[in-house]
Amino acid sequence: MRKFQVQIERVGENEAAMLRALRVIGKMKLVDAGRLYKLLAQTPGVVAAGIDQAVATHIAEQLRGAGARVRVETSDLEMPMVLEPKAGTLYQWSSSRSLRKKPD
Repeated sequence: MRKFQVQIERVGENEAAMLRALRVIGKMKLVDAGRLYKLLAQTPGVVAAGIDQAVATHIAEQLRGAGARVRVETSDLEMPMVLEPKAGTLYQWSSSRSLRKKPD
């Protein structure tokens, strides 16, 4: 079964509408949606990948409704993934090449 991804080319100017739309992607907290919005405003990219076409289309419609320029494309990923801008600050690679939570 083919999988798809959602690529944001340009975020919408209405930040509140974009935050609501970004929260559709997953159980994203408002603060996380805010981080994602700021990241995408600087560097547009893929926000979700490895998802079914119906899900990708729904996410794209929500983002377009918030004024974003969005593209749905086929994805090479089979496992669903979502862009998480704070992952690099929360996790690190261990010596055994596994991802683990950074110590506080």
